[in-house]
Order: sequence, then C-alpha cells, then structure tokens
Amino acid sequence: MPKDPLNNVRNAGGLRVPTAGAAAGPADEISSGITIDDDGVLQRLSNNGTAVRDVLGDGRTRVPVFASLPTTPAAGDFYIQTVDGEEQFFFVDSGNTPIQLVPLTTVTPTVVPLVDGVATNLATVLIDEVGSIEWSVTYYNPTSGARTGYRMWGVHDGTTGADAAATDLNIVTTATLGAITVTTTLDLSGVGAAQEMQLNTLMTGAGWYAAVVAERIYSV
Repeated sequence: MPKDPLNNVRNAGGLRVPTAGAAAGPADEISSGITIDDDGVLQRLSNNGTAVRDVLGDGRTRVPVFASLPTTPAAGDFYIQTVDGEEQFFFVDSGNTPIQLVPLTTVTPTVVPLVDGVATNLATVLIDEVGSIEWSVTYYNPTSGARTGYRMWGVHDGTTGADAAATDLNIVTTATLGAITVTTTLDLSGVGAAQEMQLNTLMTGAGWYAAVVAERIYSV
C-alpha cells in the first residue's frame, strides 16, 4: 500500500483529512480555500489558482501556480509565482500580505586556520570581475567554544579604464559568544587585469578558525 504523505498532518490543528476512499463532508472544506477530495488528496490551496502542480512528486500534494501575483490574495493562500524563469514561493498572512518563503539551504563554508598575530587571507576576488561582494564570516575556537558571526560588505572604486585605488568594508556583528580580538581589512593587491580585492584577518589568540561564505557577488 502506498505511503500516505498526509498521514502526519491528519487530524492536526483541527484539519480533518479523510482516509482514502472515505466520503468528503463539510468538515473537509477549509475556510482558507483548501479542499480535500474523497481520497484525502490536497486539491487546491487558493481560490485564485487556475493551474496546480504536484510539488512533492507524490501525486497528491498540489499547489496553485501563477504567472504573476494574484490581484486578490487571500489569507492562508500558498502559491508559486514565476519571475524571469525563477520560481518564488509565497504564503499570504492574516493581513492578506504575500510573504515570500525562502528555502533553507546548507552551505559548506571555506574554513581557514588562523595563526596568532599573523595576517591571514580569507578570500580574494578580481577587481575586473567583482564590483561589490558580501561575505558571511564566523570566527570560532573549538577549544574554548567561542564564536562570533559577521556580515561583511566590500566595495572598491575601480572603473573599466582604471585600477581601484580604494576599498570600503562594512562589518556587522550578527552574534557572539566568548571573547574575541580580531581585525579584518579589505586590501588591494596587483595591477591591471590581475588586481585583486583581498579580505584579510589578524587574529589575537591561538586555536582560531574562520568559516567564510560568499553570500552575494555583483559585477557592478
């Protein structure tokens, strides 16, 4: 017998999902626009939808697909919108405001060992290829358990006809546990097509590491 993908939500939060083959009744019509057919299949999640898609590939869970934002989104609706070929997922809150849902992703950072009192390069980008960039950097010490997370946004003043002469680095602390003494700079190196923007760190103390992720990269 095929596994019922709705089994975990059956009878949860007052939502009655009938067993396969059972007749649907008034309790199976949900005020937000969700309907359950007589096989316990989620048929629609919006009164605005004209097309539906099986997003889980289970032949049962279907959501409406829109080319653009519905003119009258209703609270509780969930839908998919396509913009420039990219799918965006939305849920409509109690104030009828569509809230974009961002899928969680697991990113493997570049881990750089840091040496006490020695400047260490964390990341390097070419000036001719990158105009601005945002990094997520976590400094951590596995021995002491100290950790500090930062968002770092860097820009330079290079042009199509000249090398960069200056950079600017904005650093925002996102969370911290334990003491840390660190200096992070955004430096220029090289000339012409080989000129680079380098994210460098000077750490005080032994046993530290930096976990670096390039979050956003812009050519302009």
